[in-house]
Amino acid sequence: MFRIDRIDPGNVAETLDAKGICVIDDFCSPAVLGKMQSFIHSLTKSLGNEYYSYAGIENMPDSPIVELARSGEFREKLLAACNVGMGHDYATQKEIYHVLRVMIGETGVERAHQYHFDAFSITALLPIITPTVPDLDNGHLLIYPNFRREYTGVFTNLLSKIRWQGKSARQKVQTEDFIEKRGRLKMVMKPGNLYLFWGTRCLHANERCDPASLRATALYHFGNPHFDSRILNGIRDFRNRNEAEQREVVEDG
Repeated sequence: MFRIDRIDPGNVAETLDAKGICVIDDFCSPAVLGKMQSFIHSLTKSLGNEYYSYAGIENMPDSPIVELARSGEFREKLLAACNVGMGHDYATQKEIYHVLRVMIGETGVERAHQYHFDAFSITALLPIITPTVPDLDNGHLLIYPNFRREYTGVFTNLLSKIRWQGKSARQKVQTEDFIEKRGRLKMVMKPGNLYLFWGTRCLHANERCDPASLRATALYHFGNPHFDSRILNGIRDFRNRNEAEQREVVEDG
């Protein structure tokens, strides 16, 4: 179903340090990928064919997408990569932050180019549906590999995020000079492959996705260096509630 056996923690960490991103080809079997795509099409239709997201395993609809998040082997291998590459001992950390993001319609367009750092050491991105329409915007992954070091201090981390995730900084990182100087990558993702990167170090976003197209990705975040921070946990809880309220408005409408 999922080729977790292809994840070698040492090789992943080495590749991420050297290249910024590691791709596990054909991580998901065609049969399971087909089931996930059918699930997304059905769910998207029920939610009005506009942008939506789910965050947290406990909030996810039951599907093969969330089954991967519950895999102990998957968690252990990625936490081991964090141990090798970041020097963190996450062996006892059971937390995984699982997100499903679906971009479609005008509300999906609004999420383009929102550069950010993740709160977790390693991010695993599984594309489920990606647009491939010639001459249209297909929402490709944009990533500045290993843009910064990982900050273990909560306030230092927040200051860095504020600096680079603000409106003026997001405009700056899209200029040709900055892109060339800092080596931004554009990833044309293939559904069923798994894309790994250091979430806390890589500044990333997605390109604009044409409103008529559908882009669905599942994200699995592991290794929280600030797991005991009330501030950061509070911010995340607020964001999760906001996303849930937006879905409820669509469902009630």
